[in-house]
Amino acid sequence: MGLRTTLKKNKLQMNYHFKERGLFGGTQRLKKQLNNLNDTIPMQTENISLFTIQQNRIAIESVIDELGGEITPELESALKINRDQLQKKGESYIYILHQLTAYQELNKRYKEQAEANIKRAEATAERLKKNLLEAAKLFGPFTAGIHTVGTRKSTSVEITDEDAIDDIYKVTKVTTQVNKKWIGDALKSGLEVKGAELSNNLNLKIS
Repeated sequence: MGLRTTLKKNKLQMNYHFKERGLFGGTQRLKKQLNNLNDTIPMQTENISLFTIQQNRIAIESVIDELGGEITPELESALKINRDQLQKKGESYIYILHQLTAYQELNKRYKEQAEANIKRAEATAERLKKNLLEAAKLFGPFTAGIHTVGTRKSTSVEITDEDAIDDIYKVTKVTTQVNKKWIGDALKSGLEVKGAELSNNLNLKIS
């Protein structure tokens, strides 16, 4: 039985429950909830996001709560479809997650290799420039194909003794960083640390 058919039957089933209990005043909200489910739940799992599956579950549970916790066969079927969608979508998410993790690791290796290649290229370029400079100093300006190699004057500052330099020419940099490990150890031991607290988290675990 399709989920849309199931939801339509749910409406009839709920009307019966509320007629028997004299609670017709609350049917409009339930009808709206079921209409929302009917509009938002696709028939194919690949066309639905994990967020939508979560929202559908919340909506179904809301309907069950309105019925006083009673789960009709139609609602049970809707819950089963919702669980099946969660399992299939979760499996596809994990598959993509593994792919992305492998892609990250591969690109980290590429990055490390690229950085090593850049350093080697920079070192080689500096060595070649040094050799050309030494040749220009020794022979004077010379032509190399369409290029002319020579020298030009420039001025740079060389620090011969840093400790001897007056403080007015120095810049003091102060770096302050919070040590979370120390704070965590203090909090776990029962000490109070103003501006910090322990937070209990639920982290993803895939086995």
